[in-house]
Amino acid sequence: MCLVIDTNCFGSVLNPKAKDHDRFAPVYHWLMYGRGGRLIYGGKKYKKEVDFRTSHHRTLIQEIERKGRLLLVDDAAVDREAIAVRVRANNDADFDDEHIVALVIVSRCCVVCTLDKRAHRYIKNRNLYPPPAKPPKIYQSKRNKKLCGDPHIAEICQDTRR
Repeated sequence: MCLVIDTNCFGSVLNPKAKDHDRFAPVYHWLMYGRGGRLIYGGKKYKKEVDFRTSHHRTLIQEIERKGRLLLVDDAAVDREAIAVRVRANNDADFDDEHIVALVIVSRCCVVCTLDKRAHRYIKNRNLYPPPAKPPKIYQSKRNKKLCGDPHIAEICQDTRR
């Protein structure tokens, strides 16, 4: 599975010591030890939200990168697509996750981890995804653990599978 992790659950997914990590344990296990897990990472807004400069997130990102599980996508491509997504969403004031949708479009990843229920209607909105891109599945808890597997490995991650 290649995935985008929304910043609202970044630490919960990637830090086994987080109080609500248990709900994301299958994602963590697949990402760190599975046969094709990759974290999709890119775009100025996403990087700013993850706040790479904090030691906590820097350590998590470095561990993923060291394991060869970080897939960097072109920041400029994500940023351009985020602007286009914003336009397709009619600049809806309630929509602030255009960078998540843009990461999915650019990478063609199949799964997004998020706890932001407000964002679901946008992340799943087919009108925001130009063909051939499609809305991703959303992982919120262990009941979605079936998303942690080979069928959800995006083409962009195929060449880097272990």
